[in-house]
Amino acid sequence: MTVTANSAPSPSAPRIAGLDLARALALFGMILVHFDLVVAGAIKEPAWLISAVEALQGRAAATFVVLAGIGGSLGSARARLSGDPTLQSAARRSLLRRGLFLFIVGCLFLVMWPADILHSYGLWLSLGAALLFVRTSILIAVALASVGVGIAFALTGRFFAHWNLLDLSYNGLWTPVGFLRNLVFDGWNPLFPWFALYVYGLILGRMELRDPAVRGRLAFAAAIVGAFVVAISKTWAPALVSSFRPAHLLMIDATPPTPFFIELGACVATLMIVGSIEVANRAPRLVAPLVSTGQLALTLYIGHVVVGLGTLEEMGRLEGQTLPYSIGAAFVFFGVAVIGSHLWRKRFARGPLEALMRAVS
Repeated sequence: MTVTANSAPSPSAPRIAGLDLARALALFGMILVHFDLVVAGAIKEPAWLISAVEALQGRAAATFVVLAGIGGSLGSARARLSGDPTLQSAARRSLLRRGLFLFIVGCLFLVMWPADILHSYGLWLSLGAALLFVRTSILIAVALASVGVGIAFALTGRFFAHWNLLDLSYNGLWTPVGFLRNLVFDGWNPLFPWFALYVYGLILGRMELRDPAVRGRLAFAAAIVGAFVVAISKTWAPALVSSFRPAHLLMIDATPPTPFFIELGACVATLMIVGSIEVANRAPRLVAPLVSTGQLALTLYIGHVVVGLGTLEEMGRLEGQTLPYSIGAAFVFFGVAVIGSHLWRKRFARGPLEALMRAVS
C-alpha cells in the first residue's frame, strides 16, 4: 500500500501508547501461530478455529515489522527534521547497533527456534539505518524493488528446494551459503520481499499518526486496498493457478511470500496500528497492561519459546495436542505475560532484553 508522508511527527511529542498496544497484539498473534505450529497435532478442528489461526499466519509478524519501521522513523525524527549531520550520523549508528544486537541474539536463538524472526529483524534494522534520512520517494522505490526481487526469485520455482516439508527443516542452514540464502531469499522471513514491510513502516513513521484525520485516511485506504487484494486472491487466483503458474503470485500466502501477502500485510498492519492508537487514546487505563506488554515485546518473544513452549515440553504436552489445547495454552501464557509485564513496568523502565539493547545502542 502506497502512502505519502504529507505531515511530519513532532520530535518532542510523548510516546504513542497505541503503538505499544499494537505491538502487544501483534506479539499475541505470533504466539498463537507458533503454539499452533508446535503444540497442535496433525488433525485440527474445529474448522472456524483453524481459519482464525490461518488468518494470523504472517499477518501478525508483518505488523511487528511495520511497527519496527515506525519506531525507526520516530526515533530519528529529531535528527531528520533538524537536518544536523551530527545528529543524523548518531541516529544511524544507534539503529545500526540495535540491528546488530538483534541479529546476534536472533542467530543464537535460531539454534533453539528455527522459525526465529529476530536475526532477520536485525538485518532489516541494519539496512534501514542507511534509509533513515532519504526522500520518501526513494523509500517507496526501495520497497517496490524489494518486492520485485522477491517476485523474480519466486518465479524460479526454487523457494522450497532446500526445505524438508515433512518436518519444516532447512537443509544446509548452518553453512555460509545456506544461511545467506535462507536469510535473503527462501527462509521463513526472507529479506526479499519482507524488507518492503519495514520500509513501509519507515514511511508511516514520517506521518503525523497522532492526528485523527491522518489515521482516518490511512484506515480508509488500508481497508479499500486490503479488500481488493482479498477479493482478487479469492476469485481470480484459484481459477488461474492450475493453468498459469505465475498466478500463484496473486495468492496471499506467507510461504512463499507473495506480493499480495506483502500488500495485505501492510494493510492489516495499518488498520491494527491506527485502531490501537484510537483505543489507547480513548481508554488509556483499560489498555495500560497491554501497553506494558508491548514495551517488553523483545523479552516476551524469547520467553514464549523458552518459558511457554519449554513448560509444555516439561509437562509432556509439547506436541500432538488438540488445536483448542494449543490455543488455550497460548492464552494462558499471554495472560501471565500481560500481568507480569504490568507489574514489571511499575518497578523498571524497560524489560531485561530491552534494557540490554538500549545499553548496547
